[in-house]
Amino acid sequence: MRVFRVGCEVDSRPWLQQEPPERDFLGYFDGHRRAVGWSSPGLTFNTEERPPADFTRVNFAPFPAVNRRARIYLERCLDDWVEFLPLDLGGEERWLAHVLLVSDCLDADRTKFRSSGVPFRYAFDADCLAQLDVPLFQITELSGAAVFATRDFVTAYEATGLTGLAFTPLNQAF
Repeated sequence: MRVFRVGCEVDSRPWLQQEPPERDFLGYFDGHRRAVGWSSPGLTFNTEERPPADFTRVNFAPFPAVNRRARIYLERCLDDWVEFLPLDLGGEERWLAHVLLVSDCLDADRTKFRSSGVPFRYAFDADCLAQLDVPLFQITELSGAAVFATRDFVTAYEATGLTGLAFTPLNQAF
């Protein structure tokens, strides 16, 4: 099964930034529910132009902010495996989509790691991936830092007409 790292189109799209940084969110989006006690950080778009994209990059989160169309799509795909944290953008309705499934599908013996412990060449356990019921997930080693997608999710997303996501193909599963 092919796995992709999920990101956002960033070439010409505005993105959301936290200015000035109020909180350190490193590792915050680690699969644990965060809605109770959540308060939106101060976010602004990095340009004056409002983004047309359904998925918008946020500078501190592993998965983008979503508009209503994207939220409805993710609710259908992920059911209870995503939590939507409301963002205060001065009237524009967006949520931070927090992917909750953290999987241990990385094949540590075949994956190549940097000296910092971060993978740079991924190998996934095909049996583990086949058992996932959810097409978007995090991995234990990068929990709170990255989101991954199955080929099924990428194919379905491309057929929706939604905009803003980008997918980087990773190594095949073994």
